[in-house]
Amino acid sequence: MIRRIDVLAILLAILLVFVCFPQGQAATVNEIVAVVNGEAITRYEMQQEMRNSPSQSAMGEMKVQMEKDAERERKVLRSMINERLFVQEANRLGISVPDEVIRSRLERIRQENGLSREELEEYLQERGRALDQFKERIRRKIKVNRLLSSMVRQKVVLTEEEVRSYYKEHKDDFLPPSEVELSLILMRDRQELKALRAKIRQGEMAFSQAARRHSVGPNAGEGGNMGAVAFDDLNKQLRDIVRDLEPEQVSRVFPFRNAYALMRLETMQSSRGENAFSRVRDEVRQEAYSRKVRQRFEEYVDKLSSKAVIDIRL
Repeated sequence: MIRRIDVLAILLAILLVFVCFPQGQAATVNEIVAVVNGEAITRYEMQQEMRNSPSQSAMGEMKVQMEKDAERERKVLRSMINERLFVQEANRLGISVPDEVIRSRLERIRQENGLSREELEEYLQERGRALDQFKERIRRKIKVNRLLSSMVRQKVVLTEEEVRSYYKEHKDDFLPPSEVELSLILMRDRQELKALRAKIRQGEMAFSQAARRHSVGPNAGEGGNMGAVAFDDLNKQLRDIVRDLEPEQVSRVFPFRNAYALMRLETMQSSRGENAFSRVRDEVRQEAYSRKVRQRFEEYVDKLSSKAVIDIRL
């Protein structure tokens, strides 16, 4: 009955929904893992944050699986501690969020997800009757955003000199090549192609030789060489792969045209020129600004932490 849209699911996921536990689990669930200026964070809160984090893209899941559980717990707990610090500081500074703002945000959530008011309320009730907690979580998020806007983002000033300096340091990140020469091996069997890649990387077989013997792709007889092509004419998948390669370097195995491919970047022509900076200036400014914001954010967290009483028990 309910149309479950990602935006709503993400907001609901971070709620601390009350559920009943067997008596033997109660102590573990209510275990305090950290105290921030007298405000406790329980293991249950942390587990809910970990389990319901809106991170689970396929790549995100792979990354999570690679991390040790203890390391994940520390990262999540650190984020929760930071949020507690932000909310406490916002309260100290008198930052408030009126009820009408919360109602307006709830209404927007309802409309964006195509739900009636009754459906939204029922959706919440089915997951623990947490309408009040949901509203409070929205209030906390808005409060933190207002704090960070005034104490972090508005404090960051970026000069033209800094933008140009950042461009000089990261020029290769902003200027794609104008033209590339590629070679390609195409095979139906992924594992066979991975084994072939290992031989190429170990110097047991040249890329061109492997293409002539095994590729079912175009120009196999010419060692898979596709000739020179304008970088902008490549599809997005190939552009992303080329960006990670240096000349004469072989790519990872990747899905391509209902098969699997291996690519070698033969040569690359630079697109740099007199007007190169002007073409990417806005992108450079955004990246440089984002970096300064992150630096300011870290400094602000350190400042709040140094004045706080934080007891981590994990």
